[in-house]
Amino acid sequence: MVRNVYLCQTVQSRVMLYFILRPFARLGFRLYFRKIYLHTQAPIPADGPVMLAVNHPSSFMEACVLACFLPRSLYFLVRGDVFVNPFVNFLLNSTHQIPIYRFRDGFSSLRNNHATFAQVYRWLGEGKAVTVFAEGTTRLEKKLRPIQKGLARMVFGAMEVENIQDIPIVPIGVNFVEAGRWRSEVMIEVGPAISARSFLEADDAENKRGVRKLTQTVEEAMQPLVLHVNKDEDEPLFNQLCQLDRPENFWHVLPNVSTRNDAYQCERSWASRINNMDEPTKSQLNQALASLNTPAMQPKRSLWYWMTWPGSLIHRIPLALAYRITRSKAKPGPFYAPVLWGSGTFISLIFWIILAPFGFWAFGWWFILIFAALGVLGVLHIWAIDGDRIRNEKKRISQFTAQTKSLLQIPAVP
Repeated sequence: MVRNVYLCQTVQSRVMLYFILRPFARLGFRLYFRKIYLHTQAPIPADGPVMLAVNHPSSFMEACVLACFLPRSLYFLVRGDVFVNPFVNFLLNSTHQIPIYRFRDGFSSLRNNHATFAQVYRWLGEGKAVTVFAEGTTRLEKKLRPIQKGLARMVFGAMEVENIQDIPIVPIGVNFVEAGRWRSEVMIEVGPAISARSFLEADDAENKRGVRKLTQTVEEAMQPLVLHVNKDEDEPLFNQLCQLDRPENFWHVLPNVSTRNDAYQCERSWASRINNMDEPTKSQLNQALASLNTPAMQPKRSLWYWMTWPGSLIHRIPLALAYRITRSKAKPGPFYAPVLWGSGTFISLIFWIILAPFGFWAFGWWFILIFAALGVLGVLHIWAIDGDRIRNEKKRISQFTAQTKSLLQIPAVP
């Protein structure tokens, strides 16, 4: 019970931290991701209670990116074992996060879920948007894992306890192209809302049938929103085939946040074809695509890269420190990307705060102009790196495509 005391604290005393951190986190994502695709099939309800059902590939990364770029303030259920001390509890609760415990956390911890469910009911009763990672566990893979029944139970429980007529459930798929690589892409697909009320049946004791049917419906709604490769061993082949189209799909630098979903549909098409491909064809493709695994030719740097190079000084030191921390603290997997993004954003902020007084001491008010110029050059330098990488990749893949793609008779992906 001690670990859940913070649930009883007033939200008003801490809610400001969420809105203070949000713009810095949003800026961090705009620098970390080269492209953020946010495609919404139907608008998320602007007010009233709503439950967001989200896949869970990369620890707290998807929670943060949704909180930054979806229009509503979000509230989250996260793993109970991260609530380890009063400071962490305060920080997580101040950013709208409460714990949900699993069987592996022990029976005594599971009993704390009663307080968590009660808090979720209150949030929904107050008309808030609650985010649930519907798979229950986090794993970095191109796959939608089975949806757990807890989401449906919470929805029906809130409708009963808070006397809510209906709670729409919005399915969302978060798809990272290469989560652990700086300046990669993320594709977010938002599906139309599902009415929970339509699954209530008068003769259904404890809503057991309703829970089962609603869970199945949510899973079916999420399937077209998440890139799904049936076999884990086929993911390298999937990534290699997608590389044939990524330079073309991800070519445009602006806008940083796009509502298009043609890149997602392209990669989903490759996933579908791999899932329906026989093993001999996969083997043939793996052999033909082996050249993509060889070290690429030495990248050629453009004149624009060298002209904007001084701007790299403003982010090169924080990024190097972030990589060093991440490699020492997080193994490749679901925690690597969020640790890299989080540490990079935090270190950059601290670096700029420390740099400011030294700059004023050395240059006076000229420092404002120097800092602004370096900031602009820094952004232009990042774009130069993106452009050089994509141009070199397009050249390398075009050579590969001309020799091998036609030989294997791989048609263009629509």
